[in-house]
Amino acid sequence: MLLNRRTLDGISAGKVRAVYRRWKKPAAVAGGRQRTMIGELSIDSVEAVSASRLTKADAIEAGFASRAELLRELAKFGDGTLYRIRLHLAGPDSRIALRESSDLTSDDVDALRRRLDRLDAASPRGPWTRAVLGLIEEHPARRAPDLAVMFGRETVDFKRDVRKLKELGLTESLPVGYRLSPRGTTLLNAFSGPLALHATERAGQEDSNRHGHKPLPLTEAPRCRMAAPPGTERSPSKATSARYPRMRSSHYHATMFRIAILFGLCLMAVLLVAGIALGIIRSQNQR
Repeated sequence: MLLNRRTLDGISAGKVRAVYRRWKKPAAVAGGRQRTMIGELSIDSVEAVSASRLTKADAIEAGFASRAELLRELAKFGDGTLYRIRLHLAGPDSRIALRESSDLTSDDVDALRRRLDRLDAASPRGPWTRAVLGLIEEHPARRAPDLAVMFGRETVDFKRDVRKLKELGLTESLPVGYRLSPRGTTLLNAFSGPLALHATERAGQEDSNRHGHKPLPLTEAPRCRMAAPPGTERSPSKATSARYPRMRSSHYHATMFRIAILFGLCLMAVLLVAGIALGIIRSQNQR
């Protein structure tokens, strides 16, 4: 349910306690929650109503000065049953506190690792969570369409994936693009540090308990970043290409596509000029 800034400001101030929508079936349920830029809203009730029975009191409750103003707003809606949704501001977005909680224990890292593994396993494209976190780390405040092209995905699908990471408190949205939250930064560092080693050793021990064999000792923590040689600086572009080989392919295909379009436009221009010149020559010959 989309809410404009005027409505959200009214809800925040306690002046708007109801909104109206036309739906073929309810898109909100009583007792539900909705995250917005002002915080989490609590849905108190959802009921079908008739526009002809709305009163001035209903209009004021929805933030309008008169019944006529409310009806003019309702006239902009499409087809469907008219619903009144009563709601109130329940509190701040819970993800804000979550993403600021950067003091992760080994158990926290292990739990988040399992959550990311489940997201990877559920994806038909294969593992993606660590790669997207690394991409956002290297390109904060970069436009989502640009990141999607670099990662070789459609923008809509890429944004959907980032929202899943945001639900875990690992990323946060900016006016343009994203950045890692303190929690996400700590987790990404932990994946190549002692906490990741501890979690991996524990997973190996659990596996050995199940199958009755002794796991091989780990000599190095798994890394999600490419380490630069000592005394050298890592080039973000080279690191990005090495970590995400599909990005190089997508850049190549995008470049070749642009070249093909440009070549086609030039060819069309040449043919057009040639056609005009041929027509002029023919008309002069006929004279």
